[in-house]
Amino acid sequence: MPYYLSENKERDKTLQKTGWTAIARYLRSTDPYGHPITIHPSDSARNTVDDPAVLDFDMLQTGHSDRNSIPNTVRRVTESLQQSPKMPVINGEVCYEGIAEASRQEVQRFMFWACVLSGAAGHTYGANYLADQHSRKALWSFAPWALLG
Repeated sequence: MPYYLSENKERDKTLQKTGWTAIARYLRSTDPYGHPITIHPSDSARNTVDDPAVLDFDMLQTGHSDRNSIPNTVRRVTESLQQSPKMPVINGEVCYEGIAEASRQEVQRFMFWACVLSGAAGHTYGANYLADQHSRKALWSFAPWALLG
């Protein structure tokens, strides 16, 4: 995703895709252990590179809009599974629990089942207070020791 103040977002997006493709190739060529490679995307890791063959799995980020993210989540999972090259799909970021005071437990369970039953190889989620370090409450829930002493 280009820098939000970029003066030429399309050019920057093209340069970033080329750069991330080169980085993934370099990682593969220098990693003696064969670690799986993906990229944290704004939507799909496949869309972040020029050549999706440099990835081992497609990581998705499908939205943070509570139940409104369901259609995009199912669409992205099923679209990725139909693309070539074939690779596992993992929804790595969807609806942080508690984001905008929404996306509670029932949404977490629904997103998990929507992804897995649509064919995804996995699903993860975050808790908003763990990701958002802009408040004392968030800091407390992430690192209680930071407020001591």
